[in-house]
Amino acid sequence: MFEDFILDVGKEVGREVRGEERGAMIWFWVSLIFLVAAFVVMGYPITIISMLVSLGLVALFIKYHRLGLYLLILAAPFIGLMVHVPTGELGLISEFFSGSADFALVDGIAIVLFLAWLIKSIYLWKIRGFDRWQIYFPGALFFGAFIGVALLSVFMAGEDWQQSFKYCVRPIMFFYLVFLVLPYNLIRSKVELRRVFQIFYGAGIFSAFLGLVSLFILPAAGLLTRAAPIAFWGISPLGENHNLLAEVLIAALPIGMILFHDSKTKWSSLGLALGNGLIFVIALLTFARTAWIAILFMAIVYFALVYQKKLVKISKYILVLILLLAPVIIYMYIFSTSYVALSSTEARLMLSEIAVQMFGASPVLGQGAGMFMNYVGATNLFTFEFGQPMEAHGVLQKVMGEMGLAGLIALASMFGYVIVRLAKSFKNLPWASQGKYIVAFSLVMAVGSICYQLFNTNYYNSKLWIPLALALAAAKVFKHEERPGVKKKNAGKKI
Repeated sequence: MFEDFILDVGKEVGREVRGEERGAMIWFWVSLIFLVAAFVVMGYPITIISMLVSLGLVALFIKYHRLGLYLLILAAPFIGLMVHVPTGELGLISEFFSGSADFALVDGIAIVLFLAWLIKSIYLWKIRGFDRWQIYFPGALFFGAFIGVALLSVFMAGEDWQQSFKYCVRPIMFFYLVFLVLPYNLIRSKVELRRVFQIFYGAGIFSAFLGLVSLFILPAAGLLTRAAPIAFWGISPLGENHNLLAEVLIAALPIGMILFHDSKTKWSSLGLALGNGLIFVIALLTFARTAWIAILFMAIVYFALVYQKKLVKISKYILVLILLLAPVIIYMYIFSTSYVALSSTEARLMLSEIAVQMFGASPVLGQGAGMFMNYVGATNLFTFEFGQPMEAHGVLQKVMGEMGLAGLIALASMFGYVIVRLAKSFKNLPWASQGKYIVAFSLVMAVGSICYQLFNTNYYNSKLWIPLALALAAAKVFKHEERPGVKKKNAGKKI
């Protein structure tokens, strides 16, 4: 019975939600909504209602895991959508969450989907012996080392060890399991890969549209208005900072190029060209210095991969592009010398100084995972100058202060694994393979996303790790086409 519920033997790979299954899903949601409404009317605590909804979603995602995957990818950029669930009197759980579990919507979807996938995978793989449901942990050695160093650093946190340990569980262990392992395992075919690319790209287009609208409704921060997230009824899906908009666009642009390359009709090509142009322009108009740096590195990687020996021939086109962007580049320089930008730079410098001080006091294991904000709050000069404590504006400073040299080595190994895995896949795929272009832009996306977190604060959430999971999944999907040791006879040929 259980197997019949979670698997149509022989049809699992190609199953779509349609016909009778779609009707069953509608009845599921109607029944769940009715049951929740009844519990609300009867005055049951919100904790019980939340558990009921979660169990219902787990059951739904066990049968329709693709639905959960698509929701996860769609929600990944919108970390501003928050869920608040009071834990009530639940003993250690209530103490662990300080009376309320507050999390981004994408985190909630990820937890429910993770439980559903784990139940389904253990049953099908271990009990029924279906090898295609084997659980994979990409880069387990490197990510495990990073998590291990984080746990060791807890001993350096002193009286705050519980807070540090909680930080190791969430977000550090959490990001690897639900934002990397989960999508990596669920994306198993070219069709699924293309769909998640389309969904993430759709989220990117929506984000770019919000940035476009903001140019007409937000006050100018100088000569021009800066593109930034906007709110609806007090809720900002992307968050409130222009960097939160830019980092979504940085990941969406390479995906847009993949979809453009694979488009079948002139109308879809035109639509994707316009969409990619919108994403690129809005990313520039955020005037986020980090976005400009990330775009530069992405361009370097792209041209080094795709054109190689033809760089001299295409240099004239690059020069034309630079001339066209000259007015924006000049304004970016002017904006960078404004009071707003200089104040941000001063805050970043002071945060970096605090990270260096933490590192100097404990260079091997740092001061404990999750302790950076505590040290910033205890620095009177910072709070006097800039107000509330801030996170380190850069993953290197963050890890340096909290996890020391051991953490930096583990971090470099972790990011290095992602880059090397994608680079090897690109090298080993034949030039005639469709995957060559997809993996190339996946590598570009990974470089841009990692580069962005060298200057930003979202190093442990979905906005970084979902794009990296998609990139690694692309390499996995096309792995069977790789030819180890293939010489690049056509080096320099455009893909």
